[in-house]
Amino acid sequence: MHIARAALRANAHVAPMLLGKSEMPDEAPETYTVGGKDEAAIYVSGAMPMWFESPGAMEWLARVARATPLGGGGRTGRTR
Repeated sequence: MHIARAALRANAHVAPMLLGKSEMPDEAPETYTVGGKDEAAIYVSGAMPMWFESPGAMEWLARVARATPLGGGGRTGRTR
């Protein structure tokens, strides 16, 4: 669980996008900021099918996301 929480804190935008609480951009970003919405969109666009095809994964993610405070622990500001 520690690793999952660390991942959620590294980019707090991933779980809301996967869970449908945050919208995906219409187009894939050309660059991204580590910890930013653009980085999350790139990850989610490739990983979403695996999350949905894995039984119980979305429910597990929702539970972990609810139990994980996401206040500013992510790495932000570096553009790639």
